[in-house]
Amino acid sequence: GLCDELRGYHVRLSQKNLGRTQSREKNGQMSIVDDFRQMSDEIGGDIEHRARVLAEDGTHFSGAGYEELGTYLDFTLDIHRDTVAAMQERDVAKARLVRKRKDEGEDHEHSLRDSHLERLDAGLAESIETSTAHMDMLTGYRQMGRHHFRICRLLEDFLNVPD
Repeated sequence: GLCDELRGYHVRLSQKNLGRTQSREKNGQMSIVDDFRQMSDEIGGDIEHRARVLAEDGTHFSGAGYEELGTYLDFTLDIHRDTVAAMQERDVAKARLVRKRKDEGEDHEHSLRDSHLERLDAGLAESIETSTAHMDMLTGYRQMGRHHFRICRLLEDFLNVPD
């Protein structure tokens, strides 16, 4: 697939005499490709599988659970869009802004987990039936966010070239 093609391209590049800056950028790009591959695996594997199983079982999240997952997905998609923009524009400032949202994402996730546990404690049937899926989806979104934060750190590293 695409990752294999990019790796082949980078192998061909590595056979050329690259300067320190170019070499550092090439290595950063390989790491970024790997992070995107891992995110794709998480979406295509864990999150998509969990959603399919729920749909096949006819199980639904509680209204509050569904809404909360949506807010965390929205946060994750915002981070994704901003990460892609930072990459496309080679913009270190945008990459830094994404990384500054890391604590916000972690705080948001913790509050959503606490809220879910409160619904479980209250005995809400829908929350009990979907508890594992709910927590797995939060974890999947968190992992995707971590990849974006790592990508932005890599961008900062290879775009901030010392003079």
